[in-house]
Amino acid sequence: VSASLSIAVNKLGTIISLPDMIKTMGDSNFYLNATTNNTSAIAYASNNLSVAVVTGNLVEIKGIGVATITATQLPDAEHKAGSTTATLTVNAAIIIPEKAPTVISLSDMIKTMGDPMFFVNAVTKLISNPKLFYS
Repeated sequence: VSASLSIAVNKLGTIISLPDMIKTMGDSNFYLNATTNNTSAIAYASNNLSVAVVTGNLVEIKGIGVATITATQLPDAEHKAGSTTATLTVNAAIIIPEKAPTVISLSDMIKTMGDPMFFVNAVTKLISNPKLFYS
């Protein structure tokens, strides 16, 4: 008497993780680094090339907006193929000029030793409340 038996061994599912990202326009290029239980290489892609371009795992920010970054892996000896997505949000930069043009006016004062304490008032044309220092 003989018998035969077939055993099918299924591959494990790939678990791949890539966090959402928030960047600001003007930030440096950065590298993607998904984590996975699969040993094959990870390929990355952006669905919005006006926001981000991906070359290998290097991301170059191109503009303000939202892009979906997809990380994909082929199967390896023990794992099935897998993929995941993450959201990349690129916000506008808030630009504060280092030397904003300002106009500050002070009135001349004449004081004599022993006069009561007095305040110096400056008038300025700035968008917000400036911190003025007197010397």
